[in-house]
Amino acid sequence: MKSDGSRRHATRTNFVRSSKLFPFRMMTATRTKTNRLRVELRNIGIPLWQSPLLSAIPNVRHGFTTRLGGVSTGPYESLNLSLNVGDNPDNVLENRRRLAQTLNLEPRSICLQQQVHGADVIDTLERMGDASICGDAFVTDCVDVPVLVGVADCVPILVAARDGSAVAAIHAGWRGAVAGVIEATIRRIVARYTFATHDLVAAVGPSIGKCCFEVGDKVA
Repeated sequence: MKSDGSRRHATRTNFVRSSKLFPFRMMTATRTKTNRLRVELRNIGIPLWQSPLLSAIPNVRHGFTTRLGGVSTGPYESLNLSLNVGDNPDNVLENRRRLAQTLNLEPRSICLQQQVHGADVIDTLERMGDASICGDAFVTDCVDVPVLVGVADCVPILVAARDGSAVAAIHAGWRGAVAGVIEATIRRIVARYTFATHDLVAAVGPSIGKCCFEVGDKVA
């Protein structure tokens, strides 16, 4: 779900702090030695890519969705989560309900903001229910409030404090990366929650590769 209107299927990045314990996604304080992503299938059929580094952080749930596991048809098949690309709204809401069930969230908490390929960082103090908010990175320390970004070609980055007390989701396309959205997000977390940078863990999610995306000299 790119903000430029692209209808290509996207990876949705989801991140939420939790006050509860969930048997399918229990967090531990044990760190793993690898940051490779792995896919996990939920009982309702929605696969999520997850980072072992983030999975080891207490009271944090996260995932990178794929196009699989939803009910949308045609060019939106099947797990389209955007209401702004022409898909049947009923299908989108059912897809969001399935994602919410997978992560044990309230369906109404699944909301995607307007991403503009910039470097604005939004502090999420309550649920992300206002789809008119524009930004490309979202941070929160609120319990059970998910921060989400939508990507197609761009790079999703999830960040969490090692103690699980704050999380962030970053939509890092090349324009946003050049504008400094990653650095701006880290600065916001460090300043707002008084962390040192070594107190943070980050995972880079699936994105387009150099095999499929050609850039000019100015971007390279």
